[in-house]
Amino acid sequence: NFNTTTNVDGLTTNVTDGSVTNKSIAGFAQVTYQLTDQLSLTAGLRYTKDTKALVTRNRVDRPLGTFLRCSLPTSLVGTGVTTEAACVANLKENYSDWSYMATLDYKAREGLLVYARTARGYKAGGFNLRGGADPLTFQPFNPETVTDYEIGLKSDWFDRRLRLNLAGYISKDDDIQRS
Repeated sequence: NFNTTTNVDGLTTNVTDGSVTNKSIAGFAQVTYQLTDQLSLTAGLRYTKDTKALVTRNRVDRPLGTFLRCSLPTSLVGTGVTTEAACVANLKENYSDWSYMATLDYKAREGLLVYARTARGYKAGGFNLRGGADPLTFQPFNPETVTDYEIGLKSDWFDRRLRLNLAGYISKDDDIQRS
């Protein structure tokens, strides 16, 4: 990412410059078990491990690339940064989580299915590339999780000339991530 903004004086430019590396690995298993001829249970489990890394070089420049000062917190880069090459902060965090899903299906008759479902999803945390001189602006943000609950029916009527599907659901978000 590379972004610049010109200051009020028209001479200095804030440069937001960084590299982001995201790595993720996951495993997932799902099984459906027929409890009776009409009732089945589907369950799934997922484990995800994420690594988020940010190399940031936020600084203040003059036109023609003349380095003025490092705009990163001294707690990340130290004091007395006088060169652009020294104005670098390396941040890294690991995240992991278990997600799941479970669905109970009841097939009342051919063309009529009633179900209840719950699922939990996860999105790793990370860093704000546009942080400033305050060290808190570079604190990692938390992972996001959402848990869904849903009930519904799927049905065909009049020799499959009419299809009616209904669902009601609610989602519970924790640490939601928004721009």
